[in-house]
Amino acid sequence: MDKITARKKALSNRRSVDINFKSKLIVANIVNSKILDSFKIIGIYYPLYDEIDLLELINLYPNKTFCLPKTTKEIEFYKLDNIANVKLGKFNIYEPICDEAVVPEIVFVPCLAVSFNNARLGYGKGYYDRYSEKHKLIYIGVCNCENVFDFEYSDYDLILDKVFIDLNSAN
Repeated sequence: MDKITARKKALSNRRSVDINFKSKLIVANIVNSKILDSFKIIGIYYPLYDEIDLLELINLYPNKTFCLPKTTKEIEFYKLDNIANVKLGKFNIYEPICDEAVVPEIVFVPCLAVSFNNARLGYGKGYYDRYSEKHKLIYIGVCNCENVFDFEYSDYDLILDKVFIDLNSAN
């Protein structure tokens, strides 16, 4: 399936699910996996529309440094002092007010869909794809299980290292 059709399918699927319930399942899967135990600086995102919400991880890991992306021409991550210290940025996405840029060790990436070989489908702007070219980090996708399906992707599309979905385990 081409990307345009895949995006339409994924957006339709996302609107038909209880995203709060799915977010809680995915956060529980992340915690149970212990994947964050060996990392100090963690990149997450502020959820947009019906995206999986990972912000609870901030409360669950108070000794970790979390950072959010700011989008200008490209994305860069900035330390998140407090979840209340955010403002609306480009694309009406909340960004940290802090100006302390950091490079995370691991990045959680929002996904419209994920293919069976962990290719990520985003909104089509390529921000995470380009960031991953510059920063060879661990990229973890999060996606509701209805949006795991095959679609066409390119060589420059981000292939995720791991994906968490709203089932009882991660793939």
